[in-house]
Amino acid sequence: MIVSSSATEYRWDIQALRAFAVVVVILFHSDVLFPNGYLGVDVFFVISGFVISRSVINGFQETGTFSARAFVSRRIRRLVPALCAMLCGSILISTLFESWIAEQWRTQSTTLVALFSFSNIWFLVDKIDYFSPSNEFNLLLHTWSLSVEEQFYVGFALAASVTGLFVRTRRLTKKHINAALMPLIIFSVAVFIRFSKYPLSPPIGFSVKSVGKVLLDPFYGTVARSWQFGVGILIALSPAVKRKTANVIAGLGFGVLLAVTRFWPSSADGNYWLNLLAVVAAAGICLRRSDVSLALGRAGRNPVSSFLVAIGDRSYSLYLWHWPFLVVANRFSRLDRVVQLAVAWTLTAVAADLSYRFVERRFMQGRRGTTLNVGKILVVSWSSVIGLFLAAWLLVTPALESRSGVRNAYIDHGCDPWMEPCPQGPIENGVVLLVGDSHAMAVSEVIYDAAKDSGLGVIQCVRECENPEQVGLLSREYSVKGLVVVRSWNSWNADQLRELEDFATFVPPSKTLVVHDNPLFSEWAPPSILGPRARGVSRAEALQQQTVSRRLIDGWSEKNNGLTADLLEDVCDTEWCSVRNDEGLFYIDDNHLSEHGLSLVERRLKDAVVQLLNP
Repeated sequence: MIVSSSATEYRWDIQALRAFAVVVVILFHSDVLFPNGYLGVDVFFVISGFVISRSVINGFQETGTFSARAFVSRRIRRLVPALCAMLCGSILISTLFESWIAEQWRTQSTTLVALFSFSNIWFLVDKIDYFSPSNEFNLLLHTWSLSVEEQFYVGFALAASVTGLFVRTRRLTKKHINAALMPLIIFSVAVFIRFSKYPLSPPIGFSVKSVGKVLLDPFYGTVARSWQFGVGILIALSPAVKRKTANVIAGLGFGVLLAVTRFWPSSADGNYWLNLLAVVAAAGICLRRSDVSLALGRAGRNPVSSFLVAIGDRSYSLYLWHWPFLVVANRFSRLDRVVQLAVAWTLTAVAADLSYRFVERRFMQGRRGTTLNVGKILVVSWSSVIGLFLAAWLLVTPALESRSGVRNAYIDHGCDPWMEPCPQGPIENGVVLLVGDSHAMAVSEVIYDAAKDSGLGVIQCVRECENPEQVGLLSREYSVKGLVVVRSWNSWNADQLRELEDFATFVPPSKTLVVHDNPLFSEWAPPSILGPRARGVSRAEALQQQTVSRRLIDGWSEKNNGLTADLLEDVCDTEWCSVRNDEGLFYIDDNHLSEHGLSLVERRLKDAVVQLLNP
């Protein structure tokens, strides 16, 4: 809702635009009707820039000053309580429906960064692709946009404070503000377009370069998104437009938004011009002034406009709650899709209405302008989230994990192989080089024990060794006695055979062991309190998943006298690949081995490493 001291600043058309934006986002996340519904977030950014600017302008006209404290106070009242209510709810949802093996930890850690408005940076550094199906079960993925918005508000408050000083001394006019704003918008647009066409590689570790990548990222980066807020600010500063002209522009704006979100083919990568169209269209709708009502009729006199305004009023809470409920509904894949969506949408509507009535309105209508009240809001909101976080992190999740008997097979030895090569054990006598992806990390303890039995150390190299040149650097720095390659071959293609051939430049194939992957469970259901139970797959299906990779790897082995190890022999019988036995689950997710699963393949892997080191 637009909050202002003037009742005339309540914009029915803006509320309808909010309603449109949140509905297309929800339908996009539901895979219904709007293939480009993600553009609704761009619309929200334009609205935010417009609304906060109009609020500042109105306040300055009434009092002659701008109070950064009052501005921040209003933003806290508007955003923080409802966000914290959703975060508390998400922790509870996670406890009931997410796996205690890995997923609950993910939600709990994301809760903290979302609470302090850094989830966009967290997702970027952690290589979380918003559009990737692999992240569709990330319960708090949608909080990235809230972090961008809140980071922008901090910069806006500082800029508005400086601007207010000059305006009070009459050294600055709207023309001056526009002249200063335009280069900033152009720079932000240039960053957005440049890195939409040629994306930056995700940052690794902390450095000046990695910070730059975070700031300039076209999707998660606040700098690259600031132009969308800036366009809203420009519209707020623009002179009034004639009513008929404004009506025509607004009508065209809604038409363009409908066209680009509903009828244009789905394309999230590189089509920056869709974002440009959506922003310009939203700006055209905001161009109308407060004395212009919806074309459908003034709210309260027309059922359609009243309904749109009701959705617009609840748009923030709808956005907050829709994604967690969709994520939970998607877990029950055996249910009909219509049933899944009906349940998710109903729960979203109920939660959003309760949030709007008892959280948003309560805090927005409280006493304003006192730091103490805002301080109490922050203390109560943050302490509620942090209290639930600590209870889940320290007590609930560890207890569930311990009772299940299923633990992550990977053990941290003091360094992170995702970030840099990790030496472990007695490396002075020589090393076994373990490369691949997270599947290599899952079996690292067995490789470590086998190497240690031979008096050798291990170097784990995951992300860095995607580049074979890194293997070359390590082979020159250490005495590499053997190379073990473990990765998810299910998504592997023929082009990646060059990886093994490139490794041969530095480590002889006869000193290379390639491990075939374990099965991939398409209907995997993580172990949880109330979630569905996972089912196995037939051995024939598991082999079919690996048809291409097995043909290529076995061909490479025959050609180069390389070694292979087949994990299916230990996790499957002659007909079926189970996910559990009486002692527990074999996997922590759809195909990463658990500690118990690793024990099943331990003997085979150790024997293979011994054969590798002692041909």
